Amino acid sequence: MNEEDNLQTIDKSLISEIKKIDPKISDEDTKKLINIINQRLFSSIQILESHSGPLPKPEMLEKYDKVVPGAGERIIVMAEEQAKHRQKLEEKVVFSKSGDSRLGVWFAFILAFTSIICGCFLIYNNKSVEGLSTIITAIAALVGTFIFGKYQEKKELEKKEKMLISKK
Repeated sequence: MNEEDNLQTIDKSLISEIKKIDPKISDEDTKKLINIINQRLFSSIQILESHSGPLPKPEMLEKYDKVVPGAGERIIVMAEEQAKHRQKLEEKVVFSKSGDSRLGVWFAFILAFTSIICGCFLIYNNKSVEGLSTIITAIAALVGTFIFGKYQEKKELEKKEKMLISKK
């Protein structure tokens, strides 16, 4: 059954429904009413299509090429350049973060080493309570920072895993 047969079947069904509502309506008025219904029905049908990604669908690239020759190629090149740019930025961020991390480790080492040396100096000068507390405080600060860092790292990994699972 083709589309025209479907329309005729729908029209016959509509005619009988209209005749049930008003048996006195003329055949001409019934046909006009059916035409109005068909126009409104078929003019309100919309097709919604969506696409996500750095490039349009191949069909769209072809259409761009028909309107502006070479436009499809230019769009692809533009997407490639944008991807390269984004990757360079990400690389800079990762490098910067690793440099900051190394610098933090060195400062922590210098601070802890200095505190331990000062504690040893205090113990050597018969201030054993103060010296011992300085050494213990320095070591506790290092251990606390290490534990907190590992906790944050674990928390961030769990968050990323949840995001990956939710995307699937």
